[in-house]
Amino acid sequence: MLIDEYDNVANTILTRHGEQAYQSFTHDEGLYRSFFAALKAGIEAGGIERLFVTGVSPITMDDVTSCFNIGANISLRPGFNEMLGFTEAEVRGLLETYRDHGAFDRDIDATLELMREWYDGYRFARQAETSVYNTAMVLYFLRNSIPNKPPPDELIDHNVGIDYGKLRHLLVVNRQAAARQADLNGNFDMLRDIIADGRAKTRISISFPLQRLADRKNFLSLLYYTSEPMK
Repeated sequence: MLIDEYDNVANTILTRHGEQAYQSFTHDEGLYRSFFAALKAGIEAGGIERLFVTGVSPITMDDVTSCFNIGANISLRPGFNEMLGFTEAEVRGLLETYRDHGAFDRDIDATLELMREWYDGYRFARQAETSVYNTAMVLYFLRNSIPNKPPPDELIDHNVGIDYGKLRHLLVVNRQAAARQADLNGNFDMLRDIIADGRAKTRISISFPLQRLADRKNFLSLLYYTSEPMK
């Protein structure tokens, strides 16, 4: 069984209907919690041989984890660092392929320098030896540059604004908790530090419940997870 974007429904309920509706959906006898409990029972009984779950936010899984404690989180393992992004060699290979077929007439080294500045820099494990390019942004760039057109004026696909909207909603929904547990302005200060230094000096939390979203380290972890290259 494959479950894609497992967190989408729960996050939509949270952003559109509020925290109480979210808690009812993911806790106690809520539909989502019961669903994962049924999956666990199916695996233990042998009815489900394999289960692969993908998503973005770690919040939802933490809220249902007590009824689904048989999974292994592979998100931060070095061996999967390049799974959801393009290496620079792969990006170069794409550009050279289109050039060889007469569909890309720009200087490849100059193009790579531009794309590196805007799309490179993702790492999904502390021990990762290489960074990867944002897959969605690379494909957006290619769609708008082929055949033989100049790079797009807007180098960031406007569709990523949807993800920024999700993050904004999560922060707004939980701002009362933020006021109790952490200084939201302090979080923005950390965001400015990341932009200035190019890195965050904290460990990434594997998961955390909604009630702990306002913790400073979890705020940074949420930024990390919502910057995933491919949606």
